[in-house]
Amino acid sequence: ESKRRFPHEWRAGVILRHLLYKRNLQDLAFMQFLVEKAVEEHPESNLLQVLVLVFRSFVFRDPTEASAIQKALKLQHKILPLDFQYVVFAAERKSNQAMRSADIGQAGAVSGISLMEFEVSFEKARKSHSSCVSKIRDFWRHV
Repeated sequence: ESKRRFPHEWRAGVILRHLLYKRNLQDLAFMQFLVEKAVEEHPESNLLQVLVLVFRSFVFRDPTEASAIQKALKLQHKILPLDFQYVVFAAERKSNQAMRSADIGQAGAVSGISLMEFEVSFEKARKSHSSCVSKIRDFWRHV
């Protein structure tokens, strides 16, 4: 107990969140080390498992490790608190979107940005068309 770096799981969470809040890119390797040690010392902690999922998904951008953690969290017999369930859902949704956009980009050489630009342009064209039709209708009413 005295050789633990983190006597309580929440201390590791607070330290990692503080380092993350500072947004210093030079701290990434140190944060990764802290995450590994915290999980090593408290493997049963839901807080740390969810924190690791967030770090793997959004900070370190390691989708294979993140999906493994998601599956492990789903296979647990414990019911996670609602806020933890939302974090797992958000990470899963982000990974699904990344997989879908990668599929679209490979098959048809279309990226998510291209799709967004097309949707914006299509909406502008639809509004312009509706405006034009209403102006033509108004013209023929006056004639």
